[in-house]
Amino acid sequence: IKVAAEVTGTEAASIILLDENTGELRFEASTNADPAELRAMPVPLDSSIAGWIVRHNQPLVVSDTSEDPRYYAQVARETKFDVRSILGVPLQVKDKTIGALEVLNKCSDSPFSRQDLETLEALAAQAAIAIENARLYKDLQDQMRALKKAQTRLVQSEKLAAVGELVAGDAHELNNPLTSIVGFAHMLQRAIDQGQYRDRADAARKLVLSRPRITPASRARGTACWRVWTTLVTLSSSSRNEACGPSESSTNSPSAFQYAIRRGTLGS
Repeated sequence: IKVAAEVTGTEAASIILLDENTGELRFEASTNADPAELRAMPVPLDSSIAGWIVRHNQPLVVSDTSEDPRYYAQVARETKFDVRSILGVPLQVKDKTIGALEVLNKCSDSPFSRQDLETLEALAAQAAIAIENARLYKDLQDQMRALKKAQTRLVQSEKLAAVGELVAGDAHELNNPLTSIVGFAHMLQRAIDQGQYRDRADAARKLVLSRPRITPASRARGTACWRVWTTLVTLSSSSRNEACGPSESSTNSPSAFQYAIRRGTLGS
């Protein structure tokens, strides 16, 4: 935008874009004021020189703003910048006017020339393409972010569905071995109560020394438990940050458990 002011020999230049949501014009860039401050100053489409340029899609030369009723002086009063003359051209993309490019105050106080107009129109064509490309890129980024969020939600939904199917289909596989464990614990407690063992420590010691073999039925139940366990570990681990890596317990424990089942002994 500085180039526009330099090549036309003017004090300042600005780009004003149409906000399609509000129907107002807003400053996008300026060489003589803070763009953030100017964006807070909307310019009316129906009663401003920039609005006339956008609505009619035609260039406009205003040699004396004090004599032109279309001039909107509020921005000049807010920024304390005296605007005496304006040359403005439309910013157009594919037959659609998106705003205006204006240069203000000829440094030599001479009138704007035909060359000034042609130069500004050439710059406006390039600026319009750059602005449209920036908008398309922003829209693409927004769509990619929305798609990523949707994919994340979908993956989480699929994980929950997988867990639901696992629980619904294999709940009895967990119930059977747990029932056996609870039943054995009750039998052991009765044996202790009946005096077959001195206490729980004595019972545990004798059970460890006896090293009981795992029956085929127990092995099958253990395998089912291991499958349910590893599936839950996989679903849980996949949601973590891969850079952290899987924990040692989630990696080694299922394999050690499966090895003990296949071998047929526990504690070997």
